[in-house]
Amino acid sequence: MLKKLLGNSLYEIKKKHKTLTIKVIQYLQRCFNYILAQGKGNPDMIKQSILALSGHPFGQHQSCNNSWCRFLDNPNEKFSSLPHGKPLSDGALQNALTSVFTTYAENAGKLSSLGSTQPNESFNRIVASKAPKQQHYSSSGSLNYRIAACVAQKNEGNRMKFKTVNKNMSVSPGYFTLRLAVLRDIQHRKRKAIANTYRFKQRRRNLKSTRHQKLATREVRKVSLILLALVWKTTFQMTLKKFQVLHCNLHTKLLNGPLQLIKFSSTLKQQA
Repeated sequence: MLKKLLGNSLYEIKKKHKTLTIKVIQYLQRCFNYILAQGKGNPDMIKQSILALSGHPFGQHQSCNNSWCRFLDNPNEKFSSLPHGKPLSDGALQNALTSVFTTYAENAGKLSSLGSTQPNESFNRIVASKAPKQQHYSSSGSLNYRIAACVAQKNEGNRMKFKTVNKNMSVSPGYFTLRLAVLRDIQHRKRKAIANTYRFKQRRRNLKSTRHQKLATREVRKVSLILLALVWKTTFQMTLKKFQVLHCNLHTKLLNGPLQLIKFSSTLKQQA
């Protein structure tokens, strides 16, 4: 939600400053998220970093922090998300960004205690797998057991969940059941470890931008085809009208020819 609010403010600035492209806006949002993640529980660090963010894309790194700015360790580093890898140079844009980030810096105390909704979304996904919405489990007696299984899987994992259930029921778990539970836990830890790497996040961003670019390209092609069809239709209608006019003129001349001959012959008879 906070990322969306910041994006709305930046898109408002974009209307007046054309150098603030969509790619730059996404870069600023990403840096803002890094600041909040690295400074969780530290309002002073968040305040200092947010104020420094207004000068960071312009090559001013005096107030930046090592936790999110790599230019402090390597000043010759290039911006991977800015045009041509170079810092921005629009002074008016920097003033506008400073006014936006100053508002967030004043609320650094609130920003330092923010949480993430990812655990809730993860739990909702587990519940949806065991109690799908398309099935009417709300009036079923198994709903409580399904939700309890989701809670156990979220808190303890698949292996401990099966062990606890089997122990309470005085039933020994089968070999394949334990094997599947261990496999699921290993897969979960592996996915979590990979998802936290920089390379995975970078690839996810690249895939997302590629999808958006393909979608925009398809929209442009669709509009172009519609315009081309309209041009063809208009051209055909104009050609058809011209043909109809020529046909009418030719038909009129063919009819007027014999009439003129008849009038000419009648005139000769009168003179004779």
